[in-house]
Amino acid sequence: MQDQTVRVTANRAISPDFLEVEFEWRRDFGLPAPGQFFELRITETTAPLLRRPYAFSGYDPDRQVAAMVYQVRGQSTQMLARREPGQTVRVLGPLGNAFGLDGRPEKVVAVAGGVGLGPILFAARDIAAAGSAVRVVAGFRTRDLIPDRGLWHGLETAVCTDDGSEGFAGNVVDHLRSLPAADLDGARLLACGPMPMLAATHRFAQERGLVCEVSVEEMMACGLGVCVGCVVERADGEMVRVCTDGPIFDSGVLAWT
Repeated sequence: MQDQTVRVTANRAISPDFLEVEFEWRRDFGLPAPGQFFELRITETTAPLLRRPYAFSGYDPDRQVAAMVYQVRGQSTQMLARREPGQTVRVLGPLGNAFGLDGRPEKVVAVAGGVGLGPILFAARDIAAAGSAVRVVAGFRTRDLIPDRGLWHGLETAVCTDDGSEGFAGNVVDHLRSLPAADLDGARLLACGPMPMLAATHRFAQERGLVCEVSVEEMMACGLGVCVGCVVERADGEMVRVCTDGPIFDSGVLAWT
């Protein structure tokens, strides 16, 4: 783990709703793994005061460049959207655990909603490069919010829209239910997106007897387990910190309401 000031190398809009930023990440910072995150500070001033957590959407070890997909939601991301190549940001990471891909499952279905697409694509590329079969299922509200299709070039990807304006008409779990049983037999599910989507994916996995790993989104102000601002409840009643015990969890260990 390193706390470093790094140069932005690219920052581009990939849809009306999402942007992708690339920035220096030297090997000696620690190689990011799919599912891990970092804490980002845009400015050294006190506004905004706290760092913001973001998941890695990729890492190129040859160029020593990391990437993330983000949505402009508040002051920090507004400032980030104005960063140009050559300007700097401060990063702390890599943090948290990664998707549990030890042993390389033969078949993976990777499910993304909204900005959850970034870490899911990172995991999917890693799985595919290792020779495992992977299918990406990505959900958006409408076709206008679908990012640059080049992001998933070379990956088998099903696009779902809530309003049916492109691809499968319905949400990602609706799409999973539409698949032949053989497509899911023995598959491991990965999911990253809004909590209601994660809960629905978990319930689907339970119905089908599948292992499901979820990337939980919480406000991780420190990323180090100190502030205890990101706790979630396990099924056994224990409270765990997303930043240090996650952000990746077997969905079966969490309490879903």
